[in-house]
Parts: sequence; structure tokens; C-alpha cells
Amino acid sequence: TTLQDHPALLSRIQQLESECDQQGIRTINRTEGLLRMRKSECGDWLAKAGVRAPKAVSIVNREQFQHDIGDLEFPLLIREELIHGGHAPSYLVQNYRELGTVPLHQMAQPFASEYIDTRGDDGNYRKYRYVAIGEIGIPFTQQVSPTWEARTKSRITNKQTTAEELEFMKQPDPNHDLFQHAMKIIGLDYAAFDYSYTSEGQPVVWELNVTPGWGKYNSKRSYVQIAQDKIFAATLAFYFSSAGLDVPDALSVWKERKIA
Repeated sequence: TTLQDHPALLSRIQQLESECDQQGIRTINRTEGLLRMRKSECGDWLAKAGVRAPKAVSIVNREQFQHDIGDLEFPLLIREELIHGGHAPSYLVQNYRELGTVPLHQMAQPFASEYIDTRGDDGNYRKYRYVAIGEIGIPFTQQVSPTWEARTKSRITNKQTTAEELEFMKQPDPNHDLFQHAMKIIGLDYAAFDYSYTSEGQPVVWELNVTPGWGKYNSKRSYVQIAQDKIFAATLAFYFSSAGLDVPDALSVWKERKIA
């Protein structure tokens, strides 16, 4: 769920933020930014920062949406607002007939978004992740998939895709300045950007994740573990510096460890 769904908790967090402000204590990812993370609203904030993101609307009146599709156009995507990742189905809807097969009344808080085709010349889809930690940006993973919903379960892993991912992770993200600008506009200090490219080379940000999940990686992709370790070290260094403390030398590993 989101903070909007828990007013008492939101009020308490804002009270704690105010108390921290009074004592000169910095807070990271303040509620002003977190409240802009709702999937159906985040795209508007990204657009204000000059970042392309799918247009999206909350499906409040399910019957009405089946007639006017929220002023969107087909094809469109329908997903759950409050459930992340692959824990709930997503629907790619091409027309009104297909829309009629989507179980809207069984969904908790459905929302619809514009479908943007990001298929590559080889017919596959690529999703990239960039992790912003303050002014630090770390490229973290590329997924190649034959399906539009690029997730781990559909990942293509071979010599070519491994080489592509390594190249992506070794270089500074080409969208660093744009994504950093978006962070400032939205009001966040820490977030993971999931994005792809259109055929014209324009980045499309699907969502920002302020609580990205992490995992263990097998021997074929051990380099991802190295990048993850760099992210953890950079995050700790950011916490130290945000608190006005000296950053321990050991945390410089985020700068020194190379993706090989």
C-alpha cells in the first residue's frame, strides 16, 4: 500500500520529519517525494522533469472505464496500483473486446497506462535499472526478454546478452543528468529507475522504486553481485555524509570495485 492509504501513519511520519527539521537532522526520501510515487501519478511528475513516462489513470469507476478507457488510447496496460512487480498479473489490452476479458472487479485498485513499444531491432525488449543514491548514479542490471513484460522469469541469458549487460554496468548511465534532475523535481534522495528505449532512442521510465528488492546472483552473473555490493556501500556512505559524519574508508569500495 501507499502512505495515502494510512493517514495516521503518514501524520506520524510527518511529525517526526518536523521534529528532525527542528533539530537540524536530515531525513532521506521525505514524505513529499514518497507521496508522488503512486503509479498512476508518478508519470506526471516525471513529465514535469522532462522525462517520458506512460500516461496513466486510476480506474475508479470500472463501468465507466469500460466505455471511455479514461481518455487513453489502445493498446493500453492494466495493472494493480498497490502491488509491485510480478506479484499480480498485468494485462496488455488491444481493444474493447479484450478489455471485457480483464477482471477489473476482482482487482483491488486497478490503473491503466499507455503502452509504449520499446521492442528492439532483434524483436526483444530491454529493461534497464539505474539506482540514484543522492548525486551518485549506478547502472544496475539489464534484462533482455522476448515479451513486453521484461521480468526475471523471461530473461534471455546468453553470451550476447551477458556482454550487453556488462557493457551497460561498466559505463556511466547516459541518462544520469536527466534522472538526477527528475529526482530533484520529485523530491527524492534514493530511488531505482526502471526504463527502456524507444526505437528513436528516447528513454522511457516505467516506474521509480524507492524500496527496490535485492537478491543473490548465480555464478554466471556474479558481476551483478559486485554491482549490488557497490550500491550498498554507496548507500551507507550517503547515510554517513547526510548525517554530517566522516565516511569510513572501507566504504570507498563503491568507487573502487570494478565490474569485470
